[in-house]
Amino acid sequence: MTSLARFIDAIHKPGWPVALMGAMALAAWGVVRATADIDWLVGAPTSRAFADWAETLAQQGFAVQHRPSAVGDPLGDVIEATGDDFECQCIMATHAHEWRALDRAKPYRFLGTAVSVITIEDLMLLKCYAGGPQDWEDIRRLLERHRGGLDVPYLRGCLADPALRDCSADLVRLLGLDAP
Repeated sequence: MTSLARFIDAIHKPGWPVALMGAMALAAWGVVRATADIDWLVGAPTSRAFADWAETLAQQGFAVQHRPSAVGDPLGDVIEATGDDFECQCIMATHAHEWRALDRAKPYRFLGTAVSVITIEDLMLLKCYAGGPQDWEDIRRLLERHRGGLDVPYLRGCLADPALRDCSADLVRLLGLDAP
């Protein structure tokens, strides 16, 4: 078993919701771009549980670095993990839109293993929230490929979320929607 396969197994051991996001989720939805790592959204119940899980991963032989969330940091806690054949970032869900993304995630076969991948709409919302230039390019590319198949009522409702306030006007404009 490869170290990545062992890691995928390990991230599902606690029974928390976990979903592929980032560039690998883009690829799952037909938008391919280069990336150096694999990003996972993890629904750990508390920061303490997430930190304990980082220790468990280290005991299983993975190189692990746990970064607790700082005040004002838009991301929750982050665990960076590496093995012989992978680099991953596990980001702890802290905002309502992240928990919705986990609830709505779809089954997906990733390297022969059953995992979950966040939906196109939720991927767009997470990219909007992250707000970097590559994130907006990823949103544009998702729109080029999937504009006609988006759950627009869901997106419209999510854009009213206060956590998405800073990016919602830009996403509304890209989607061609009226403001929520």
